[in-house]
Amino acid sequence: MVKVKTFDGPGAPQTLEEGCILGMGNPLLDISAHVPQEFLDKYELKTNNAILAEAKHEPLYEEMVKSFEVDYVAGGATQNSIRI
Repeated sequence: MVKVKTFDGPGAPQTLEEGCILGMGNPLLDISAHVPQEFLDKYELKTNNAILAEAKHEPLYEEMVKSFEVDYVAGGATQNSIRI
């Protein structure tokens, strides 16, 4: 057994079994939705691609949530790498 400190409380120890996976990084929230090609064209996006959002992309979030069924998925390089 390994004792580690968690963020559940100030200095609260937690016991983890040997062989656990620990990832440290900056969490992101991915937004996924099936949208028509017209929506992608409107915001100059390509299918199956990731972007760093710019000012021109700001309105797409509200439009996407209002117009389509969206999924919110925990993301970021660390989360995507250790997801089981």
